[in-house]
Amino acid sequence: MGGGESEKEEDWPVSSIAGKRLVDAPILFFVASHKAFRAELASLRLVAAEASESGAIGRELVVDLSRRLEFLKLVCDYHSAAEDEVIFLALDSQVQNVVRTYSLEHKSIEDNFSIIFHHLDLLIKEDGDASQMFQELLFSMGTVQTMICQHMLKEEEQVFPLLMQKFTSEEQSQLVWQYMCSVPFILLQEFFPWMTSHLTSDEKQDLLHCINLIIPRERLLKEVVVSWIQHEEKSSSDAENTYGKGYRFLSGPSSSKDIDKLYPPQIHSGGEQQLRKAFAAETSDVEVPFKGIYLWHTALQRELEQIIEELHHIRNSDCFSSLSSVIVQLKFIADVLIFYSNTLDKILYPLLNLLAKDSLFPCSPLIDECHIKGLQRSLFYESQSSAQLGTFVEMLCQDLESLVRGLGKSLVFLESEIFPPISESCTSETQLWLLYTSLHMMPLGLLRCTITWFSADLTDSQSNAILKNMKLGCPSINPSFTSLLHEWVRIGCSGKTSIEKFRQNLEEIFNGKSFYLAEQNRQQMAFSGQLLKQNSAIETRKSVCMHSSSVSMTTEELDVSNPSGMNLHIFFSQLFKQMPSL
Repeated sequence: MGGGESEKEEDWPVSSIAGKRLVDAPILFFVASHKAFRAELASLRLVAAEASESGAIGRELVVDLSRRLEFLKLVCDYHSAAEDEVIFLALDSQVQNVVRTYSLEHKSIEDNFSIIFHHLDLLIKEDGDASQMFQELLFSMGTVQTMICQHMLKEEEQVFPLLMQKFTSEEQSQLVWQYMCSVPFILLQEFFPWMTSHLTSDEKQDLLHCINLIIPRERLLKEVVVSWIQHEEKSSSDAENTYGKGYRFLSGPSSSKDIDKLYPPQIHSGGEQQLRKAFAAETSDVEVPFKGIYLWHTALQRELEQIIEELHHIRNSDCFSSLSSVIVQLKFIADVLIFYSNTLDKILYPLLNLLAKDSLFPCSPLIDECHIKGLQRSLFYESQSSAQLGTFVEMLCQDLESLVRGLGKSLVFLESEIFPPISESCTSETQLWLLYTSLHMMPLGLLRCTITWFSADLTDSQSNAILKNMKLGCPSINPSFTSLLHEWVRIGCSGKTSIEKFRQNLEEIFNGKSFYLAEQNRQQMAFSGQLLKQNSAIETRKSVCMHSSSVSMTTEELDVSNPSGMNLHIFFSQLFKQMPSL
């Protein structure tokens, strides 16, 4: 499959589950994704092969291929992680070595994608013989196409029939919901239109019916997802946004000037003036949007201090019955902190450097490496005796107290050195865009939890100011997203969710998982030669991700917003990626 003819989608054998309906087996949502992957791979290969034959190998073609391949790689990463961390683990009790066998294939596919991007980089830099390099690119694309298509066919023949046999329709729906909640919102809104563009009208209707089974009874959220599925490209600019916008936001700009390319045109056009008039005319008491960040900082510090206080109580009373609940809450806050750190790295710091023009602004990480290492060590522990738990709680208190001191200094720096110049230089509309874009980068499940948690402790005046800002909307942000956030804030402020209920929900949602920190553990351990003993891939994921002796199909196991490993190569700054093993 080197530089020869491209294999078309229909050239591949039809799997035994072809013709099964999504409404009868919601787990086939992943097979619908397979169809999109096959079609996109075939299209990319055909475009590249035709260009090679005609000799029309220009920079514009290479950039377009790069955009499409980056998007495809991103959605493949999430798809593979969902299979590794959810689907295969669910089958672990039924079939041995499923996790290790298929995960190793996923790793091999990822490695071959890296070769493709190496060739693309050389072509973009025009470093060498373009014709020869393009032939090498074409060969690499063919290799990846063959690997992925063979891998997917094997899954459709071996894995999905077993899932349909062992799990009910409701249980399958919950597995798909886990996946959806683990993907950044901004990528979901691009993935669904892209996937459904490769489906027939009947398959699209089947997917719409299936969404009613997959998504919980939340009207606005369901409407948002349905709008993604029904979206149809109306112009070339729509196609441009399909490939790469989410990738660029999630990866962050490669230079300080790249952030300007990510700004929507409305921010610099008449839309900004129109919205400014709306702000002045409709509400004179609406606060500057960035003021909400100070409330955010207060909430983070208060939550960590409360967790430390509870840990002190557990340590002094020598009663560990509530420890698991506190650990789950801490994992949630740890993920929120790492999300915030990555938002600073990928959105706000590059903007600040752009505003500083020729000079680089001094920016420091929100969380020091030593604090992340401490949390990583503390949050992934096996069941221990009471004596060991006492030592563990003492260690955790020390780690957290150190983290809170460091975080306090970082927040003071942000409030005195970072946000004032942004507030002075950016209009309220631009500030809103920055805030909404930052929230867009969060995984759906974490976003919903975070909004509920943050809103619960707001005063009436604070919540009213935030809700008024949300009602005004933002020209460059989809109104359905702001409406969804508005509803979640309103519910959080209403007091309908008590602290006890929220903690219970966190236990069900996280179920011992921390998707950012656990991914770092997974990357370090999953394929380590030292740990790859008999069935070790399964053991590693159980100890790091699941913390349960078996994967039972309970609500606690299935309704997980963000299983570890779902955010591959996305929400980690270089600090977290390069962190040495413990």
